[in-house]
Amino acid sequence: MERNNGILMDNAEKRKKQRTGQRYGQQKFTENVFTNLQRRLQERIDWYNKNEKTSRYTSRLVIEKYLELIENKKIKFNGKEKRFKLQRDEQGNDSVHFQSCLQAVSVRPECEGILLDEEWRSCIEPIFQEEIVREQAKRQNVFISTDEVKKWKVLSTKGTEAIVYEDPKDETKVLKVMNLHQQDEPTISEFCCRQIGFNAMFPPTKYELVGFTEHETNKTVIPILRQAYINGDELKNLPVEDYNKFVQQYKKAGFDVETGFSTTLKYGNYVATDLHAENIIKCSKDDRYYAIDAFVRKIQID
Repeated sequence: MERNNGILMDNAEKRKKQRTGQRYGQQKFTENVFTNLQRRLQERIDWYNKNEKTSRYTSRLVIEKYLELIENKKIKFNGKEKRFKLQRDEQGNDSVHFQSCLQAVSVRPECEGILLDEEWRSCIEPIFQEEIVREQAKRQNVFISTDEVKKWKVLSTKGTEAIVYEDPKDETKVLKVMNLHQQDEPTISEFCCRQIGFNAMFPPTKYELVGFTEHETNKTVIPILRQAYINGDELKNLPVEDYNKFVQQYKKAGFDVETGFSTTLKYGNYVATDLHAENIIKCSKDDRYYAIDAFVRKIQID
């Protein structure tokens, strides 16, 4: 009888937490995020201590300030945990909905009721978002071990932004293990915005967010993307006539095209830059030109 009462009390507590907007288990999730964040910040301080001549004094002071606040449990989530939304393709492969990942990492923390300032956003938030993603990905089985990644066959390492692998589950796709620290978007949220824009502009080569892994040494969180494999030649290896055909193809599709050393495409309220010739592939099957990578951002239209 006492056991039944205990179960009833546990269930009542669960329902109470759900009614007040707190997901059951969120406390453990929050603890894990801040524990990992504390560890990462302490590692950064340790690095500063070993590299005093090259370390940035201002950044160190900011990290020390927030490390102390976290240790004293002064920083809390402003709002409730938001989970990833998973989606499944026709082949049964799961991926994370970009918008749900963006929402999950967009939780604004607060210190004693006050939202955190620019110092937090510039120095701490990139690591904070990584730790939210790490915890969510592990809970929803989309965190891929480095041992598993090592089993994949490498196709290309020539880019600084990603290593490209064969998709072991689908020969028509490739997997890209991204390097956020070699890109212009320092946070997970900015990375997601870029991919949402890319998918809006280039549906045939859209990205799927397969999940996340971590750097083997420094443990930074790394997104893994899936993309259609385009068999063909890079535009940089083709005659100049092909560049003109590429421009015409996209103009006919309704894009505004600005030519130059790096082509810029505009479509709707998105603009794509960094379209170097190696990021355009002429497909051997249909002789059409496909963008496989670009820096995409949203623009304000008057």
